[in-house]
Amino acid sequence: MDNLNLNPQLNPGELPPRKSWFSAHKVLGWVFLVVAAAAIVVGLYYWQTVGGIPTAYAPIAHHDPTAGWQTYTNSVGGYSFKYPSDWQAATSNSNSTTALFGPTATGDSGLGGVELMGTLNANQTLADFVKKFNAGVGSGSTSETPQTINGKNAIVSILPLPGLPPSEAKSAAFANSAGQVFNVYLDYVASSPGKDHLLSDFNQLLSTFQFTQ
Repeated sequence: MDNLNLNPQLNPGELPPRKSWFSAHKVLGWVFLVVAAAAIVVGLYYWQTVGGIPTAYAPIAHHDPTAGWQTYTNSVGGYSFKYPSDWQAATSNSNSTTALFGPTATGDSGLGGVELMGTLNANQTLADFVKKFNAGVGSGSTSETPQTINGKNAIVSILPLPGLPPSEAKSAAFANSAGQVFNVYLDYVASSPGKDHLLSDFNQLLSTFQFTQ
């Protein structure tokens, strides 16, 4: 019997051509191409309609605590300020440069006010002026603090007031361009339950104080 060659050898030129992956998996290849094309289309659509448009942010609302307040102007003293709608402000009946304000203020009295303290001497600082002034008021001040209020230099003082119940005054001294020193103050009972609300309104009033000339 002739020997059978079970593993016939093919010459290199006789090897069957190697099929590409796409040819061997034609259906899967078309599916892949369709999915890839769809992904590209979706990506372009998203970029043009969503990704390419800057995110819009809602503007931050800034609450003005003095909205609805009244404005008082003293043309003689050359200053103005805002005060709460439930307060009153009036020019003093005894001095046209002085203002009086507070919940029940009139031209004769008020819990607070604005008054001309005097004029700075040559080379005298506002802090030195206030320190000397406070030394002559009752028992003097318990604190004198330099602050910037509404863009202006000020000296804020706390002064104990005589009498019962124990009371205090908070004041802020400002100097205008002519060197005149004006004191903006508020008197209050230290133990009063309404003290914090009064001081809050007063601090907002201070933030609106400005010279008009």
